[in-house]
Amino acid sequence: MDYLLKPVEPERLATAVARLGISDTEVDDACGPYHADDEVWIKTSRRSFFLPVAKIAAIHAAGNYSHVICVEGQEHLVRRSLRDWETALPADCFVDLDRSLLINWHHVDRWIIRGRKIDL
Repeated sequence: MDYLLKPVEPERLATAVARLGISDTEVDDACGPYHADDEVWIKTSRRSFFLPVAKIAAIHAAGNYSHVICVEGQEHLVRRSLRDWETALPADCFVDLDRSLLINWHHVDRWIIRGRKIDL
């Protein structure tokens, strides 16, 4: 549709995007909702990469940021609120335990309730 050269001028970029016929809402929707077999774009202060949704064990809120905890134990701080994650991630995989924690129930082995273990 267009060819932009660096440095990109904001007006020229806006014109190119307008030619595509894509609304701001459609651009936001491209960031979700995800399915269990999708990959999400993770951008930290050090690097950016794709992470399979199935590899996310939990997401813990940190204000406008969140800690994405992987099943292998890595933790990534990203600038995305927990509410954004909640609306984007598949509801059949992720459970909102409280206002600050989402877990992927596919990675839960057991619940401990009042000292009693319940194996799943």
